[in-house]
Amino acid sequence: MVNRQLALRLAKVLIAAAWADGHLGDEELNAVKELIFRLPKLSEEDWDRLEGLMSSPVSELEAGKLVDELVASVHTDEDKALVIASIEGLVECDGRVSPAEQKLLDHLNKALKARKTGMLASLTRLFRHVLGRP
Repeated sequence: MVNRQLALRLAKVLIAAAWADGHLGDEELNAVKELIFRLPKLSEEDWDRLEGLMSSPVSELEAGKLVDELVASVHTDEDKALVIASIEGLVECDGRVSPAEQKLLDHLNKALKARKTGMLASLTRLFRHVLGRP
């Protein structure tokens, strides 16, 4: 089951990806909201924070940080599938991908491919955490 932290971080990346070209039109904004609405466990307070992020462009640096935080929250194959499906849904909403959007999507895809999921990966992360290692 998807946790709240992953859902919130995914929502932020969806917004950052939509802003990557410096423009967030009404059609794209509605598509982003629809994708976010489908995510589980988002509270009214989460929506308030997300609305603030939707109101102005997200810098490339900030978008990169949001992607890294999202990938760090991916622990299972189910998590990874949700992220991929949501990003694909965003890309399909207008059928166009700007160079800036493509750069962000490439960063996300590369990071997701490198992210190990499953039982062994989860145990490894748990042991590293217990031992105080990154």
